[in-house]
Amino acid sequence: DGLRGFLAFSVFIHHFVITYYWKVDGVWRRPESDIYQNFGKVGVVLFFMITGFLFIDRLISKKKVNWFFLFKSRLFRIQPLYFFALIIVLILSLKNTNFQIGDWQSFFKDIVLWLLFYGRSINEFADSKRIIASVDWTLKYEWLFYLSLPLIQLVFKSKILTLMIFFCGVFYLFLYPLEVLGISSKFFLYFLFGGLTAYLLKTLRNDFNYDSTSVSIATLILILIITLYPRTLDLAHSILIFVLFFLITNGNSIFGILRWKSCRVLGEASYSIYLLHGIVLYVLFTEIELVDFKTASFIEYLTILPIVSIIVVIFSCLTFLTIEQPFIKLGKSGVKKKQNTVSRPTN
Repeated sequence: DGLRGFLAFSVFIHHFVITYYWKVDGVWRRPESDIYQNFGKVGVVLFFMITGFLFIDRLISKKKVNWFFLFKSRLFRIQPLYFFALIIVLILSLKNTNFQIGDWQSFFKDIVLWLLFYGRSINEFADSKRIIASVDWTLKYEWLFYLSLPLIQLVFKSKILTLMIFFCGVFYLFLYPLEVLGISSKFFLYFLFGGLTAYLLKTLRNDFNYDSTSVSIATLILILIITLYPRTLDLAHSILIFVLFFLITNGNSIFGILRWKSCRVLGEASYSIYLLHGIVLYVLFTEIELVDFKTASFIEYLTILPIVSIIVVIFSCLTFLTIEQPFIKLGKSGVKKKQNTVSRPTN
């Protein structure tokens, strides 16, 4: 949970920087600094690793998976907050087109594409995707992974040769990526890294203390290297990120920081932070025009980062409590009821 909070926040900083260049140059583009670029990209792929770790761990831990309840829990976990974000995108897009819909057929097509995570302009408003900083692209990969879980279960429970062929295939698709319907095979590797970590934790016996001071120092050095690395998400960079993930999932808390209650609370709201920080950035800097980008330097812009961060965290905690948490409980309600029924002794 502590790690997720930092990851969501790093993606927010990535888009905070991009927003400055977008408002100054009129182009939504890569940050000039490798550090800010890595904040965003590394944060995203570590989220993919966490997903791979959690769900492949389930597959190799249980003999039978209730697929209906698994997909139901994912649906209630992801979609309600995304619908909330989409409503805000829709309202702001209509506001900027004077609430006049030119072509109803095209308008409904725009909405359908957003529901499929292929967001584009709504009602011909060019900046619709900028309202959520275009973060919806990752949800396509999340859902594709969930839908692939039955096949992945067969692979991880098959003979070692099949497993090795599967790994080699994913590595090949990373080195020579294919793109189909806007989905790049390059990102499959990170779900595999997460699943491989879960597999190693189950199969390897290791009494090494990963939460020692020396390992925490090594972890901090590794984070520094990953952050400064100039070729974002090439193979060497990806392997370094995998090593970092392996250390943390084996128990390294970076001097206990990842166990702080404040970090864990931030982790609970990480999905809200990730999905909604773009809305805060768009409202503050485009709708309200909090900063005069004609005169403000980048350093001056950075000075308001703490204030914007507080707004993002408060907004995200509110949406977690009012939207995410109730639907998470609703998504798990059937599972708990079924488990209680099974565990109840019979006379």
